[in-house]
Amino acid sequence: MEAHVRNQLVFIAFCISSFFMLIFYIVVDQSLEEERNFAAASESKRLDGDMFDYDLAEGKRPKCLPVSHIAFLPMDTTTDASSTRSFQRLFAQYGMKNNLSYALPTGNNEWRNGLGHSFNPLSGNVSTVIGLTENSEDFHFDIIFHEMIFDAVKIYEIMPGDTIFISLLTDPVMKFYDAWVKYEEHWLMKESFKGLSRLEAMSVFLNDTDEYLKEPRKLYLEAQMLKGKGIRKANSKMKHGIEPLIHLVNPQLFVLGFESTEFRQVDNLYQAMIKSTESQFHLMLLDEYFEDSLAILKHKLCWTVRDVVYLAAAIRRPQHKRRYEDVGLNDELVDKIRNLNKGDIQLYDTFQEVFWNSLETIGRARVNVIKHQIFSNADKIVQRCIKSWEIQDTVF
Repeated sequence: MEAHVRNQLVFIAFCISSFFMLIFYIVVDQSLEEERNFAAASESKRLDGDMFDYDLAEGKRPKCLPVSHIAFLPMDTTTDASSTRSFQRLFAQYGMKNNLSYALPTGNNEWRNGLGHSFNPLSGNVSTVIGLTENSEDFHFDIIFHEMIFDAVKIYEIMPGDTIFISLLTDPVMKFYDAWVKYEEHWLMKESFKGLSRLEAMSVFLNDTDEYLKEPRKLYLEAQMLKGKGIRKANSKMKHGIEPLIHLVNPQLFVLGFESTEFRQVDNLYQAMIKSTESQFHLMLLDEYFEDSLAILKHKLCWTVRDVVYLAAAIRRPQHKRRYEDVGLNDELVDKIRNLNKGDIQLYDTFQEVFWNSLETIGRARVNVIKHQIFSNADKIVQRCIKSWEIQDTVF
């Protein structure tokens, strides 16, 4: 009797397991079928014809209108590894193609303050933006994509109320490394690192950052009094002296407008800064996931594949995501960099979660098809017109 009951229980367990496996295969098969259908619709359009999106290819009316009022906040573009310039080119191209207006600085240093980096336009003088005068109170631009320190109030002075705010974040550890490589020959503190390798110097600096940043902090406070006047090129000591503070300690929060001369902040303050950013930005892209970012951008802005495919054809796409060990960073150095940039780490982690949630909301199958549409057509353009992915960088 006992064996009979046991056999019945085994049979019931087998039935339940089979039922759930059947459900699993149905769901997976539906997901794959959706992706195959999307891909088939995409492939049915030749490059020389109309490169429509899936809904248009199926003869459906578009569900949204393309976004034309955009404020893109570039992070530091001095690190060549960043995709920031690619997105700047994209917005410039879209604006020209659609006859949109965008704010331009009147000169190389018009938007720069006494700290040697760009800041928000219209700092008490609207004539610092081309095409805008004291009598142009009702005039608004369509796009702004130049370097600045974020100030939503100032941006809304020249942009419409329905402007979509977008930016691009980079892994703070790699951002620190790239900034170190870029500026290590210009910092005043380099005298302390004679005879040391790059990673050895980095380790020495990270072991006592407060001491090494004492002089930059002093120069930074002095430079605050020069805002709006700029630093003369002759005053290279101040410019190069403050770069360690600006580019090594939470530089992305800094660009977002959270200016602080302190090297350490409490977690509650970081979280308040991040909450403020969440409430102001509609889309935060990730540098390390360029293809996904471009697909999400295209979907969120309701643009066509044609609007982004030529950018995809013009850029040099990395073969794989950079790893810390690829540049020689061991676990100890990574931990020290993360500790110095706790604010940027929390910012990046927060928006990385938002990014993947956004991707799931759109649907992985649809995002994969959008990427396929963009980059398969980009490859066709390259094969037809371009011999190499290499292009000359253009600085906006």
